Amino acid sequence: SISFPCGPDNAQMLKDAALEEVNNLVNEGPTAEDVEKVKEAQRLELKEDMKTNRFWLSTLNKMLYHDVEFSEMLNMPEEIEGLTAAKIHEAAKLYISDTRMITMLMPEE
Repeated sequence: SISFPCGPDNAQMLKDAALEEVNNLVNEGPTAEDVEKVKEAQRLELKEDMKTNRFWLSTLNKMLYHDVEFSEMLNMPEEIEGLTAAKIHEAAKLYISDTRMITMLMPEE
């Protein structure tokens, strides 16, 4: 899902730009630089999130619901490090298709 707020004058341009990025992801995959930026953001987010009760409650609840061993939570940093451009490219080719639903909400003033 892609969403962004914008004025009506920019809606088509931003939609086209977003679809171009999605198509590039499927056809070419992400750059190593983009993957590293994502990994760094995920590292920082995990570090900060781990300081909150909300994170722990949510994570434990999801693990319990999906019948995942609580010790798997210790693998989160390794999962981030295991992210590669090739894995993202393969996932994009597998899960992103040309049969998309595109909607734009254009509220009246």
